Amino acid sequence: MDSNASGIDAYGEPLQTFDCTETPESTTAVVQAIARITDTDVGSLPPLTEVIDPAAVNSLFEATREHDRDRGRITFEYCDYLITVWANGRGHVHAAPDEMPHSKQNRSTHQ
Repeated sequence: MDSNASGIDAYGEPLQTFDCTETPESTTAVVQAIARITDTDVGSLPPLTEVIDPAAVNSLFEATREHDRDRGRITFEYCDYLITVWANGRGHVHAAPDEMPHSKQNRSTHQ
């Protein structure tokens, strides 16, 4: 599914796509995308740290001396939206599925 990182994925057509390569940190692009969808000031959104470790997300796909880290994705819920970030820097925002319980717990997956 990584090859579809710019289009429809397992959750259907995204509400919004974003490019993490346009910001210094992937998580900045996530928060900016949610702010655009909700028409909310970035500073008014809850801290991303309530659901995921931003430093871990930012470093997840950074190249190392041994690996390019150009494959994989991480998906997590934030502000009642499902966020997927691919190793190539593309991101999708979807409405969270109704069956997902809403809480401040981290429900992230990494493949």
